[in-house]
Amino acid sequence: MRGNSTLMGKVTGTSSYNAIKAAFLNQFMLNKPVITSFSVLVVVVTLLLVWLSTSVSFTSAVYATSFGLLAWAMIGIVSANVCADIATRDFEKPSGLIVLSQPVERWRILIARLSAAVLFTMVPLTVLYASGVIAGFALYGSLMPNVFASYGFSVLYMASFMALIAMISTLADSRAVPLSAGITLAVVAIFVFVALEYFFGVQPWFFLPYGGMVISSIMSVPYPSSFTLTNGFTLSTPAIWEAAAIMIGYLAISLTAAVFFYSRKDVL
Repeated sequence: MRGNSTLMGKVTGTSSYNAIKAAFLNQFMLNKPVITSFSVLVVVVTLLLVWLSTSVSFTSAVYATSFGLLAWAMIGIVSANVCADIATRDFEKPSGLIVLSQPVERWRILIARLSAAVLFTMVPLTVLYASGVIAGFALYGSLMPNVFASYGFSVLYMASFMALIAMISTLADSRAVPLSAGITLAVVAIFVFVALEYFFGVQPWFFLPYGGMVISSIMSVPYPSSFTLTNGFTLSTPAIWEAAAIMIGYLAISLTAAVFFYSRKDVL
């Protein structure tokens, strides 16, 4: 009897490992076209930034912070495209029954998919930073200040943003909802910052993209407590520790909520 139990345990463990591995690889295959497309797109966008820099005669400091803002915006857009259906596809298609009937806890499947999404989306992110660094060095003869710290915060911001999109995906019935929510969040974030500070005098410390602003701000030397818009309005920037706390908080809360909802949602 003990031998049979041990054998069953080994079989179950192997089946669980295979299911997790399959979820990881399947996420990569689904995201491969998106990752490839964005890897090309970020190079094109960087070239546009170079053209703008030469046309308007950016200083090296302006180029660095502009590149940081570009990375900040692109991370949100890419994350939304990669993670929009990370959970919805299991509940809007009959094939989801096959996935969810595997001998493994649902949360392991979700974590495997999210891990794959973060890992492989680092490819276009790395391409973006590599092209930005090369272009900046060609234009100004020096590296952007704190570019490696900016890259590190970009990875953290990307993981947090993806966890948030994954949470929305577990609550939605179709891919369109988390996709539109993520892109909207990435695009209109700066306008939300301005509105909150201008009309209400509130620093949006509770807003994930606000924490992500450190990606750009950290490449300013010295680190700025605010920056001035073209109309003279001053917009606050988060302190480095504050930005890290916001992103880590969003990552922990969104991931916990995503696991909770995904584990309890019924297949249609």
